[in-house]
Amino acid sequence: METKQIYIFGKIGENYRVDGNLFAQQIREADEDESINLIEILLNSPGGEILDGFSICNAIQNAQTEIHTIVVGVAASMAAIILLFGDKIFMNDFSRIMLHSPSIGGVQLEDMEEGNGKNALTALRDSLSSIIQSRTGMDETKVNKILTAETWLSAKQAKSKKLIDEILKSDLKIKNDLSTEEILSQVCNYYKPKTKTKMKNILAHLKFDEEKTEVDVLDYIKNLETELDTNKATIDSFQKNENEEIVNKVEELKEKATEIETLTNELEIANKDIEERDLAIAVNIVDKAIEDGKFAAKDKENLVKRCVTDVEDFKNLISSIYTQRVSLENIVNQAEENEAEKTKIEENETWSELSKTNPEKLQKIMDENPEKYIELYKEEFGAEPNL
Repeated sequence: METKQIYIFGKIGENYRVDGNLFAQQIREADEDESINLIEILLNSPGGEILDGFSICNAIQNAQTEIHTIVVGVAASMAAIILLFGDKIFMNDFSRIMLHSPSIGGVQLEDMEEGNGKNALTALRDSLSSIIQSRTGMDETKVNKILTAETWLSAKQAKSKKLIDEILKSDLKIKNDLSTEEILSQVCNYYKPKTKTKMKNILAHLKFDEEKTEVDVLDYIKNLETELDTNKATIDSFQKNENEEIVNKVEELKEKATEIETLTNELEIANKDIEERDLAIAVNIVDKAIEDGKFAAKDKENLVKRCVTDVEDFKNLISSIYTQRVSLENIVNQAEENEAEKTKIEENETWSELSKTNPEKLQKIMDENPEKYIELYKEEFGAEPNL
């Protein structure tokens, strides 16, 4: 059995670094893999879009495999909400989290005007409050105070409030006076994946096996350079001596110098060819995925970068991806349609009939559609009402 690590590094959202639906798909794939008995989600994110975040939360909640959420740097806003959905929750000793009420377009819940948008966010805030109350044992008043204010917590503070289960000692040394942005950047650099470049032609020329890397080739070149430098003094001291042995040695060293230069040029050309080939492959794969309707064309640049980093992983993701987005705009539109239905006047309904059978609807028409109310009143009484 093995542990699967998945990273939420960067801002969350379809147009940002972490696409919520793609990430949720990764969780589902890991959950279906019988060889995986633990999923670890590592967070280093300033937050992001609500709907993308809750796609991830739903995937965590529905998974059968045990999931641990770990703050390795910063988990703010939506990232902190995702953190709380883990079966077990951990923080690095230097890490921070930030909790606040949900917002849309940077407008906090408390500052929004009454309406469907505020109602949706209120339900979201109440759900988050219930999760925190259940985990920490804090009452609703204390939790709402934390959410109303933008509350930052260190690992020790989060542990004392029972928001997390354990503090992890990290090998990464982070100064206490660093800003949130500096922590995000340093942690990203620390976890940045190391890539391996294969150079078959050069390796064959050097009679190396294909498992050798660019580092091995560079080490070989450095050894040649060291040998050249070591013998340079000998060459200078016997430069005037036309002894055949010394001349041959000079020629041998010159050949090695030429070999070094040739290898260096071949290495540069090979790297450039590999980069161009990988880019062309990635562009073709992304174009095909966009043509199949799996991604939006506006995201092509970011998708190509991701594909270049790990083309096989990207292919696997494309072959199994399915997305289903529910936008807040659709929710609001549906609510508006429901409200409009409440004030819709059927063909045979009159002022008299509504006042007897459905006075609430008549009152709503008077409040929200006074012109229609006056029309009904005049049809009934032949005069306009005093509103």
